[in-house]
This record gives sequence, structure tokens and C-alpha cells, in this order.
Amino acid sequence: MDIGNARAITSQESELKFRLTADDVANIRARSILTPLSWRKEVLQSTYFDTSDHLLHKAGVSLRLRKSAHRIVQTLKYESPAFASLFLRREYEIRVPRPILDLDHVRRHCPARLAKHIDDKLKAVFCVDVERTNWTLHWNGSDIIASLDEGIIQAGGKRQPIRELEIELRHGAIADAFDLARALAKVACLEIATTSKAERGYRLRRGGTSTFWKPPAITLDADVAFEDAVRTNALHCISYFAANEALFSERHSAEGVHQMRVALRRLLSLMSLCKKWLPKMRKGKSRAEIKRAFRRLGEARDLDVAIEALNKSKQSDTGAILNGLCRDRKAAYRKVVELLCSRRFWARMIALLETIICGRNTNKQASACRRCEAPHSYYCVRHFDKTMEEAERIRPSIALE
Repeated sequence: MDIGNARAITSQESELKFRLTADDVANIRARSILTPLSWRKEVLQSTYFDTSDHLLHKAGVSLRLRKSAHRIVQTLKYESPAFASLFLRREYEIRVPRPILDLDHVRRHCPARLAKHIDDKLKAVFCVDVERTNWTLHWNGSDIIASLDEGIIQAGGKRQPIRELEIELRHGAIADAFDLARALAKVACLEIATTSKAERGYRLRRGGTSTFWKPPAITLDADVAFEDAVRTNALHCISYFAANEALFSERHSAEGVHQMRVALRRLLSLMSLCKKWLPKMRKGKSRAEIKRAFRRLGEARDLDVAIEALNKSKQSDTGAILNGLCRDRKAAYRKVVELLCSRRFWARMIALLETIICGRNTNKQASACRRCEAPHSYYCVRHFDKTMEEAERIRPSIALE
């Protein structure tokens, strides 16, 4: 291919992503602020490529050919980790005349260590077919595209449905994207999503199931600002919760309850630790909603632990007690699911997420700690992740607030 005649596009993609149910999709179409606006619909057929041992995916890169009615676009995207629904990704796009990869373009923009593996051995790994409805808005001074995706992922003979809302910021302030999300959350349950379509495709290719997620430890620079340390840890906690909530929605399990509860416990502890510097994280309805979720997860977790202990006891006269505990656990799980499907819960989480990402500290400068000449609690926040892990190891049943 003569790429001199093609226009390559390099961009930084900034978007919020949310999972939806079929009812939520219908509500957004019929009852939201988008309903009276003009829209454009298109069918997108995407094929993702990789080596036989998935070297691109392991390097945090995705490569796809996307076909629509009027064009075929090749996209190389750096799949940087999403922090609690906020995706910030570098991508390189080029139009191609046929559904054939332009390998020279891929080599130029992929990591150098992978360039030698970019050859004709790249093969299709999975496909994503969606019907996308786009609304283009000028919202509070920002240019935003709201996209509603409905379709399927197909990999290895397996299929998985997709219902997602993406709010992409093309130009302006990320606070305006959150403002649009809050407006849409009035008619739909917008569940924070932390997994891209590419990651979901690879997961389906591996067998469709994943173990519940425990995030890697956070590494912060020595000179990181206090507020940046707080923000990073808070986003880490929300991502931790949202990733496990998505897996729990697919298959209810004791491990899912445990991981979600740990994530919320860490978030509540961080909010208490930093109440003087980020008061908005402390006050308001978001904290009360998180505490309510934490209590419901705690009730389910206590029953899981009791049932596990009773099963290990090997006593012969515990059948009636065990049956009663199992009934109580079933009821507790129903309450957890009810909360996780609540429009109010996710609206509060979105509001907290907006405060963390867009908020500013309005308090006076904190006094310094005599020992380390840093603001009080600075050391704790910088090492918050490690501190929480040690506390959970010693006293796993205690809420650290």
C-alpha cells in the first residue's frame, strides 16, 4: 500500500465508559436529554489481530481493523490501564483500502521491541460487532460525542453481549463529560466500566471467565504532591471495586463479595484519612452510599465465612444450621445485587469519581510533620496501599476508618 496517499491520525483518546442493561439503553434512547437531539447510526465490524502468543496484548497494545459502511480504518491503540472508567489512550489511525493490515504503519508506531514480530503471522484473534448510535454535543463549552454501543464479542466459538455508553471528550474540560454523565444517570443506571472491548475480547478468547481481580501495588514518585497521591489511591480503590463488580455480575461468588468489600473498605479509610484536605470526598451523599454498600457486602461476607467454617468443622449435626445460613446468604446476596443494580448507587459513585478527578483542594496549606517535613498524613497516603494490605493481613475483619 502507498501510505503516502493515506492520512494517518495520531490522537489522545479521553473517554468515560459505562456498562448498561437493555432497559437502560431503552431509557437513554427514549427519556434522556439525548432523545430530542439528532443522531447518527452506524454498524461497526472490528477484527482484532495479534501474534499466536498474544505479544501485542501482553505489551498493552491492541491492533484492529474496523469496517463501517464507507471506510476501513486500522487502529493501533495503547491500552493504558483505565482508572475507574476514565480511559486515556494514545492511538494511531490510518484508512486502508482493503481489509488487510498495513504492517509498515504498525511497525512505525508499536514499541520497538515488538517491531520484529509484526509480520504476516499476525492473525485475527476475535471480532467485535456493534451498532453504534452517536450524538455530537456542544456541552457547557466542550465538544463531546456520546456513543451507545449494542452488539456482541465473538472469540473462540463463544459470544458475549455488549451494551455500553461511551462519553468521549473531543475538546474541552473533562468536568463537562462528567456533567453529561450525571445528567444521563438520572434515567439510566450507569455502571462504571474499567475494561475495554479489547480486554473483554481477550478474556473471552481465554475461556470467558476470569479470577476476581486484586490490583498491583501502587508505585508513587518520591516527590509526588499530596493531592496527587490521594487522587491516585482513590482512583485505585474505585477501579478495584468496579472491576470486581463487573465479574461478580457474571457469576456471584464469595470471592467477589470479599474483593468488593476490601475495595470499599480501603476507599472509606482513605476518605477518613484525607478529610481535612479533600472535604468533598468526606461530605455529601457519596460517602453514605458507599457505607451502605459496605454494610451489605459485610453481611454477605460474614455469612460466607460462617458457612465455610461450618463446612470445615466436619460435625455431623450441623445440617439444619447450615441450611439456615445458606438461606440467609441467598437473601444477603439478593440485597447486594439489588444495590449494585441501583441507579442511586452508581450516580453517587460517578459524583465521587468526578470529585476525585476534577476536584481541587480549597483548604489552607497543611502544617508540616516534624519528622518528615511533609504535610500530616502525607507518609500514610504515599504508602496507603501497602498499609492497607498489612492491616488486612493482621485484622481482615475490621473496617479501617
